Amino acid sequence: MLVHSSKQYRERVDFVAFAPTGELYASSHDGLFRWPNPTAQARDRVTAAGPVVRPQFSPCGRYFATNRDKLSVYDRERDTRTVPDLRENIIGTATAFADGALLLSQSAGYGWKTHLAARRLKPDNWNDELWSVEVDRTVRALVGCVAGDRVMYAVSWWEESLTRSVYRYVQRDVRTGEVADECDGPEPGDMFAVSADGTLVATALNNRVTVMATENCAEPLAE
Repeated sequence: MLVHSSKQYRERVDFVAFAPTGELYASSHDGLFRWPNPTAQARDRVTAAGPVVRPQFSPCGRYFATNRDKLSVYDRERDTRTVPDLRENIIGTATAFADGALLLSQSAGYGWKTHLAARRLKPDNWNDELWSVEVDRTVRALVGCVAGDRVMYAVSWWEESLTRSVYRYVQRDVRTGEVADECDGPEPGDMFAVSADGTLVATALNNRVTVMATENCAEPLAE
């Protein structure tokens, strides 16, 4: 699939996804574009020219977030863009949406503590926090909403007694931030996909794709 830029040359597509409302989105080094339906020839430019990190959509389809030079949240109903307040001296920010919340993972780099927070879906105020916690270990991946009202993420650390790295998958309640479940599992990749019902999660690392049940990440269902 190719995206034609306004300069009449073709850009490589970095990410393509369907929004919950059915529109097709594709991001490239020239921006983020939208097609009203998969067979439409005409497209709309959603962001200004420039590279766009893969967009994250809210379950309702109204909002999506991208992280280019700054984290931006778009309201498709109002056709507005908002830049939420973030902590200073943070070089890494990951986002995901859950039911009624925007999830943020912020860290100063690998090996540092991670600030994990959930903010209410409020188009007029993206700084209203439901909860926030400091995670002592490095958050490797922020998966998003699973099992209905939970958010999953993976942390890692070096365990001297085992002489290897440990990867732990943690689930928190979206509304309270309380830990609901956690278990050790395989090494996570940079990309995740969650099934529509939130019961399965797949991760890709190098040339291997691993599928796990969110209820038990310790035993992959397929590799």
